[in-house]
Amino acid sequence: MPALLERARVDFPAEPRPPLAVSVVIAAALALGGSLVADGALVAIGETVFPATRGFSHFRFYDYASLTAIGVAGASGAWSVVTRVSSAPRWLFFRMAVVVTVVLWLPDIYLLARGEPLDAAGVLMAMHLPVAVITYFALVGIAPAAPPLASTSPLGASAQAEEPVTEPAAPPDSEPAGLVVGKAVWATLICLVSVELAVGVVALVTVPVSRPAGVLPHRGQLVYLVHAGIGVVLSAGALGVFSAVRRQIGRDVRLAATMGLVGIAAAALGGIATAEPGALRIAGIGLMLAGAIVAILAYVLPLMTPARR
Repeated sequence: MPALLERARVDFPAEPRPPLAVSVVIAAALALGGSLVADGALVAIGETVFPATRGFSHFRFYDYASLTAIGVAGASGAWSVVTRVSSAPRWLFFRMAVVVTVVLWLPDIYLLARGEPLDAAGVLMAMHLPVAVITYFALVGIAPAAPPLASTSPLGASAQAEEPVTEPAAPPDSEPAGLVVGKAVWATLICLVSVELAVGVVALVTVPVSRPAGVLPHRGQLVYLVHAGIGVVLSAGALGVFSAVRRQIGRDVRLAATMGLVGIAAAALGGIATAEPGALRIAGIGLMLAGAIVAILAYVLPLMTPARR
């Protein structure tokens, strides 16, 4: 048993590095929103490609949303535990995510054994993959393990005293600190959000607001799928930029990445809400519009930051 724990890098470090609880909650909320958007998009694609799967019981929003919420909550708790019991938490957590994803395929295989359609079970198996990827990167990127404590040994202290660390001088006409992701990245995000907003307006015109409940509408399916696909790409990009700049200097840039991610997450939740008719759908449309506007304004901020000499 000790040898197995050693191979799994479960070494119970003397100085565990758990993430901040608030960052875990934020990461879990964003992972859940992104996962539900990906789930809904895959269900819509599956029902379009395989029309016979429409009405499949496990394609109901409540069915897959409840299981996804349980999975994200379990992964968030596991990440908090892994950072306490391993000195290589990301290494261990990645392998745990792979193993859990394979184990979660077993119920889908059981559905096949019971005679359920292969195409429907295949869509269910595919839904596990984006949930695992989104949840993994959300947790390790937004709620990373705390950095190790600085050495307090006499040798380390004397070395630091004799050789102070100095930051290299910025070259002339360099971009502001924190803009290392490049202005092209922020401009690309603005373009994606703008396209997503425009496609959303087209979807609002072509898809009846009074349509019955369901992930995929009976009219305007192509526009609806394009809107969902852009949203998935945009969510991944916003999450990647947030993870890249959150440890860098530049308060305005970190604020832009955070607010942009919040806006996109709000729009994603609004998109999920439109699956239900009535007041919830109207509120979801408003949330999508507000989230897109917040994201555009946030991503414009780094482009307005003047260059420093």
